Amino acid sequence: MSYSLDFFMGGGRRLPTVREFLAYIDSFEGKKVVYNNRVVGRIYLHPVMGKVYVTERDYDSHVLRKWGTIGVSRDVIRRLILEGVSYVVVVFRDRGWVAYTTPEKFMDSGKHYWNKKEGDMQLHLPLSSFQSLPARGRF
Repeated sequence: MSYSLDFFMGGGRRLPTVREFLAYIDSFEGKKVVYNNRVVGRIYLHPVMGKVYVTERDYDSHVLRKWGTIGVSRDVIRRLILEGVSYVVVVFRDRGWVAYTTPEKFMDSGKHYWNKKEGDMQLHLPLSSFQSLPARGRF
């Protein structure tokens, strides 16, 4: 069994900062998730967070204003659950904000919304249901 240095120093594994997380996904080629003939995100195996699905969005154009929610296709969420993904991570390019939740939370609490433009059912989750990655580290 291997232990991280954090284990011996009395701390658990901490979540990465926004900067560390963005550096990680820029350094590795994730597995593409293709839906409706376009890449909607990538799956990465993060050393702390485990298997994560990362989708990049623009806050101003992807947050549904009337509900204050972000949507992901129901079919994509089902696929993520089947593939054992631990977290859905949304990177808001225009705000420098990274938020995460679980795919199960989308299935349990997401509002159904028929997206006419894309022709599919989306699950929308309020931004308050997401947690933010820390902007800075502990030290």
